[in-house]
Amino acid sequence: MAVAQRGARRRAERRHWADTLAIFTGVALLGLAIWAGANSASVGAAQEPGNLDVLWLVHALAGLTTLAGVTIAEQWKLRSFGRTLMMVAAGGLLVVLFTFDDFGLRALLTVLVPAILLLVAAFVGPTRRRT
Repeated sequence: MAVAQRGARRRAERRHWADTLAIFTGVALLGLAIWAGANSASVGAAQEPGNLDVLWLVHALAGLTTLAGVTIAEQWKLRSFGRTLMMVAAGGLLVVLFTFDDFGLRALLTVLVPAILLLVAAFVGPTRRRT
């Protein structure tokens, strides 16, 4: 009985950290959409993305989709739907990599790393509860 309780506690703690990671990534993506950073980037980094409008749209939609996925998974206990929304957000970020003219630090930090974090959070976090 104690082993089962420890296992349940570990899974809950893992979900908590994965949700925290997803929320942080979603807010960061929304921040990238609000403060796009083209004027604050270096000359090389500012020339990396091919279409800034598409990049802005994907950052905004991925951030909103991520936060919606976490909310749906935690508030309404629709964990598989929340996981799907996070994977859709990560997929959108990975697709926008094809619009980059050059794969540099900006593409890595603003698109690839958030996509990987969302996939990790989706597979570790909002899983179905075993009752």
